[in-house]
Amino acid sequence: MSVVTTLLLMFAFAGGPSATTTAPTETKPEFAEFDLESYKGKVVVTQLVASWCGACRTTVPALNRWTTTYADKGVEVVRVSKEKASLIRRLVSRDKFAGKTLTDPRGELHAAANVTAFPTWIVFDRNGDAAFVDAGAGWMVDKVEDAIKKAVGTTPSK
Repeated sequence: MSVVTTLLLMFAFAGGPSATTTAPTETKPEFAEFDLESYKGKVVVTQLVASWCGACRTTVPALNRWTTTYADKGVEVVRVSKEKASLIRRLVSRDKFAGKTLTDPRGELHAAANVTAFPTWIVFDRNGDAAFVDAGAGWMVDKVEDAIKKAVGTTPSK
C-alpha cells in the first residue's frame, strides 16, 4: 500500500470529508457592526469604550437606567468598541450592560468622533446628526442625560 493510499484511508476513517459532506457555512460575526442607518428615527446614545477603561465601567449604572427610562421615547443606548471580539466579550461579561454592545472594526466611528479619551459619548438625534459629542465619566453622565432629554424633547436639568 502506498503512503498516499494509507493517508487517504486514515483521513477517511478519522472523519474526513466524504462525498456527502457539505461546505462549511459562513458564520456571522459575534458582535454586530455599528450602523447608524439601522436606528433611523431614533435617538441613539453611543458610548465608545475600551475593555481596559475603568471609567467606562463606572457609567454602566447610568447606561442601564437610560436603557429602560427612555426606551418608550425611542431612545437606543449602545456601546461601541473597536477592539477584537475576545476583548469585547470580556467587556460584555464583566460590565453587565443591559443594552447592545457593537463593534467598529475599521475604527470609522472612533475616527469621526476624534476619540482621544474613553469613554467618548455621541448622542445622535432622530435625523442621525450628532447632537452631542464629548468625553469623560462621572460628571459627564449628567451632561449626556441632558443631551438625551433635549433630543427627545423634554427639559434638561439645570
